[in-house]
Amino acid sequence: MSFLVLPKLTVNLPTATINATGWAIPNGVQLADPSFCVSKSVDIVLGIEAFFDFFVTGQKISLGEQTPALNESVFGWVVCGGLSAPNQSLQINCNLSMSDSLDALLTRFWDCEEIESVVNYSPEEVRCEALFAQTVQRGTDGRYTVSLPKDEEILARMGDSRDIAFQRLLGTERRLARNADLKEQYVSFMDEYCRLGHMKKVDINPHDTIKRCYLPHHPVVKEASTTTKVRVVFDASCKTSSGISLNDVLLVGPVIQEDLRSIIMRCRTKQIMIVADVEKMFRQIDVKQEERPLQCILWRPSPADDVATYELNTVTYGTKPAPFLATRTLKQLALDEEVRFPLAAQAAIKDTYMDDVLTGSDDVEEAIKLRIQLDEMMSSGGFRLRKWASNAAPVLDGIAEENLAIRDADGINLDPDPSVKTLGLTWLPNTDVFRFQFNIPTPDTVDGFSKRRILSIIATLFDPLGLIGATITTAKLFMQLLWTLRDEDGNRLDPPTVGENWRKFHLQLPLLNEIRINRSVILPGAVAIELHCFSDASEKAYGACIYIRSQDAEGKVAVRLFASKSRVAPLKCQTIPRLELCGALIAAQLYEKVQQSVRINSPVFFWTDSTYIINNESWWNGPSWLAEARDQWPQYPGDLNNEEEEEERRRTAIAAPASSVTEFNDWYIVRKAESPKADRLATYVGFGMTVQQLVDHLEATALKDHLVKPMLIQELVKKTTS
Repeated sequence: MSFLVLPKLTVNLPTATINATGWAIPNGVQLADPSFCVSKSVDIVLGIEAFFDFFVTGQKISLGEQTPALNESVFGWVVCGGLSAPNQSLQINCNLSMSDSLDALLTRFWDCEEIESVVNYSPEEVRCEALFAQTVQRGTDGRYTVSLPKDEEILARMGDSRDIAFQRLLGTERRLARNADLKEQYVSFMDEYCRLGHMKKVDINPHDTIKRCYLPHHPVVKEASTTTKVRVVFDASCKTSSGISLNDVLLVGPVIQEDLRSIIMRCRTKQIMIVADVEKMFRQIDVKQEERPLQCILWRPSPADDVATYELNTVTYGTKPAPFLATRTLKQLALDEEVRFPLAAQAAIKDTYMDDVLTGSDDVEEAIKLRIQLDEMMSSGGFRLRKWASNAAPVLDGIAEENLAIRDADGINLDPDPSVKTLGLTWLPNTDVFRFQFNIPTPDTVDGFSKRRILSIIATLFDPLGLIGATITTAKLFMQLLWTLRDEDGNRLDPPTVGENWRKFHLQLPLLNEIRINRSVILPGAVAIELHCFSDASEKAYGACIYIRSQDAEGKVAVRLFASKSRVAPLKCQTIPRLELCGALIAAQLYEKVQQSVRINSPVFFWTDSTYIINNESWWNGPSWLAEARDQWPQYPGDLNNEEEEEERRRTAIAAPASSVTEFNDWYIVRKAESPKADRLATYVGFGMTVQQLVDHLEATALKDHLVKPMLIQELVKKTTS
């Protein structure tokens, strides 16, 4: 036999010392382990292949009911079996720490790529909504008190959690002991929690029957934060002794706020944008007194102090229903105060994403009124707005300096999930433009190009509106290619092939941070507004984009990209006409999403082309002919008879029945041969192009011949930022 020598084989066996007094062990029986009842370390482990060779006689002596038995072996008599009521039990906890940041990033990336549809509430979500409506209360001070939505049957099976919470506290203390600055901020955070009344020290009676759940906690450092660098996170997913956590007991609740894409779309149609942040939103909502024992923590400022038990009095970040309870309370405040604050109530319901308010107006006076109403309405419910910002300075008059957002080159962050390490879409109020701030690692700092590395970089490209849809499409084509390599172990890619192509693409990604895009898509005082939807397809991908064309009283015309969406074509070969129809369907769905979000009452035009791809002139400004009079737009092909024209229209508009917003006659067929002015806008949505080409198109319309001319990257960056 061969053996492996290890420092430790397993836990001590038995797990606890057993009182064997009174066991009727016969005299003269030679035990293989005379001290079998004492918990000691295991010396050797033998495999199953030799196990049965040790028990050759099969003799067995019973020691009584609910006690082990004696079994004869070549080593002597062995005590085998279980006890119905052991003297004491030993709880063994195995903790696994995993980094799921890549999964979170990829989930977020694909969420941005989806065109949301109406989602019906599940029975559990309906139950959460009904429970909130029945139990929510508002105090004399205006603050709200809510009940935790939970499953009582699962709650009854939740076990003890104090031991694991204590062990986790010791681990946190060891971490804090290694970093004095981190410890100071951690203790300060907990002191503030107590000082504000968000948690309270309680005395525990060992004889009480109150069911308590202790939540472990640990620090999370966010250097990018302009307020609190260190936050304490409470782990409500930590399993108790029965394997059930508090989050297993709690119900998650429905998503009641609109998605970020819809909110930003509405902001882009307003001349004035207003941004604010609800300070400590979760902690401004109280939890019912009788449910606070489910939110206990162990804490002491110093290891020299005694460990004390605290109850968290407010909605706790980290619990499953916390986002629902917070956003639903905000909605309840708007419903309760909509008579006094009609403008603010609508903004709270429609233009709030988690704790961020992103709203706006077309008139300065109305914007000022909206800002004042928001401030007063939030204060009446115990909420405080801070980090105010606007592209119109008069809107911010009267706001205390400490409540203003930092107005520097970094701009105002519109990222929906600050825990994900990407800055995403950013707004610069002073110039009223959007910019991208992607944290793209340079190739010099990347240890090769593996699947995981490439996916992690692609997932940081946060583009909810599709403003850089061309680059996103190219990235998705890379993702599709990775899956065809059938290499599942994350090995590096072969540099001469895929790796080299990715390296070229990767080198250009930082150029995205130099792009500036107008936040407002409509001219001030516009008298005519139109939506133009383009769809296209190639053998690689298909997609659609929407432009808003506005014209003021003086005849000035502006055409600006509003949204785009693309899909990668299936690996199985598809016909171009079929992919064209898929592109038309996306155009219809994207328009429906835009209409639901913005409600623009204006003419809509759907443009499509089933001919081969030609060059495009500009991405963000739309085709040049859109700025001309309508009689200069592409018309129906003149050389088609009625039957051919009808067939062509049918091929393109067959996707329309899938969406209720498009009618058959809304679709305009544009053919290259007869309509040379029809620039193929959607080409680059569906086909993809390099980042350099995308940046080039910012300056394309400024060139007299409307052709993209070669330029140095430095010159392009200088021109696009000037």
